[in-house]
Amino acid sequence: MRVCFVGSDVAKKLFPQGGALGGEITIQGIPYRIIGIQVEKGTIFGQPQDNFVQFPIKTYGGNFGGLRGSRGIYFVVSAWDDKALGDAVEEVRSLLRIKRKLAFGEKDNFGILTPDAISGFKDKIFGAIGTVILMVPTIALLVGAIVIMNIMLVAVTERTKEIGIRKSLGARQTDILRQFLFESGVLAAIGGVSGVVLAYLIGLVVSRFVIETRMSILAGLLAVLVSGGVGILAGLFPAWKAARLDPIEAMRAD
Repeated sequence: MRVCFVGSDVAKKLFPQGGALGGEITIQGIPYRIIGIQVEKGTIFGQPQDNFVQFPIKTYGGNFGGLRGSRGIYFVVSAWDDKALGDAVEEVRSLLRIKRKLAFGEKDNFGILTPDAISGFKDKIFGAIGTVILMVPTIALLVGAIVIMNIMLVAVTERTKEIGIRKSLGARQTDILRQFLFESGVLAAIGGVSGVVLAYLIGLVVSRFVIETRMSILAGLLAVLVSGGVGILAGLFPAWKAARLDPIEAMRAD
């Protein structure tokens, strides 16, 4: 009978009462006997490591469409040290060419993936992603700052008489300036808190259905502080404009 090796999760699901070792499972109508169970490893980056079935290579190739494409065989080779990596790659290439009986000058019909190639590919992918990740929040902050500045300019226009009354009662320019800067900062901070809450909820959904994610408290606080800082900067001009109003002219405003 064909045999297989399974992860601990598979063994628990198929044989909850125990006795998985030596038991039989059926895959695509073909029976297999379990001859080994892997010790539980848990998850890595949210991906379970105990939910699998392994077969002897010939059994796998014969029952699942041959050893081609994604089903092909691959080997993991390590050099003695980093300096010998290049020599190890060339040695592996020579052995594979001999094994596959490739003539001199004939193109390799196999691939060799090195750590440098993986790092280069990762840098290309994450480099572009990092640029987008940096640009999108920057544009969002700029747009948000413009919106807040417009809101505060409208507020100054609508509260011109209020500003004139406050100045006539002894309020200084710095008092008016602080008032509007505080309002713009609070307005932006509320937006930052809303964004952090939304990001946390989205993270919960992603963790539940895709991959485990976590948002640190420090990152949330930093996001709120940055939002508040952008709001204060955006409110500088409206606050300065409000502080410079003439109290007599302001009180005459409708």
